[in-house]
Amino acid sequence: MADLQCDAALSNAVLQAARATIAADWHQLNRCWIQLPPISERNRHLIPLLAGLLDATQTVAAAVADNAWDESHPIDKQLARDYAKQARRISNDLINATHCPDARNWSLPSMTKKELA
Repeated sequence: MADLQCDAALSNAVLQAARATIAADWHQLNRCWIQLPPISERNRHLIPLLAGLLDATQTVAAAVADNAWDESHPIDKQLARDYAKQARRISNDLINATHCPDARNWSLPSMTKKELA
């Protein structure tokens, strides 16, 4: 499997650490962590990684909000807008992944030429 890379060094380090943490056999995750629907071969290792990264991101975002309120020190508005914009791009990418054609039920013609009549 090709190695995933992020442009920023810190993001790449986080990605590699998360990838090393996720079980190599994602079927183990179905038993102990999350229930996953059928996943294509190429996404077999990415979907559990995505789930873990999103869960961690949501936890960190909640902690940032909690700290801002506890300290009465809001985070920068432009930074918040930039993160929200990135979250929308993530959402759009995931929704886009649901719109591709489903080739699981495709088949070749029988070659008897009966279909052409």
